[in-house]
Amino acid sequence: MSAPFGALPGLADLGRGLDRADARQLLRLRELQLRRARSAVAEASDHVSRAQQALDHRQARVTRTRAARAELLTDIAGRLAARLPQWAPWASAHRAWLDDQLEREEYALINDERVLEQAQDRLAERRRELARCEHRESLAAALLDQQRRHRARGEERRQDAEREDRATGDRAW
Repeated sequence: MSAPFGALPGLADLGRGLDRADARQLLRLRELQLRRARSAVAEASDHVSRAQQALDHRQARVTRTRAARAELLTDIAGRLAARLPQWAPWASAHRAWLDDQLEREEYALINDERVLEQAQDRLAERRRELARCEHRESLAAALLDQQRRHRARGEERRQDAEREDRATGDRAW
């Protein structure tokens, strides 16, 4: 027999195995798990934001270092060219330092890109977990709602039977 439209297959059987208090406790557990999953998503999202900011900051540092290096090379070929014998040791040392800084910044940029990628992966996983928790919570809520409807139908049947008994009893007298 298939489940009626909107009903969850197998939920009725599960609902019969749980009493009302257990179903409420299950719903409360699912709500707590959902709250924890939402918190984990928010935390992961913050981590992605911080990683993106760090990456942007690092990219700006790489850009500044490249610009400083290009400016030095332009100065060596331009305004310092006439005094190059005097400034050559300084220019060479500064160029080596800028090259070293640029290399360090580029490696750090690669690392920051990896950190961002990992943070985005964790955020995606937390979002998947949130979706699972939302689904479980909706199932628990549906179970409790189904139990309520089942109890209400049972109460209605009981009241109908009592009315019938009274009506039958009145006819017998």
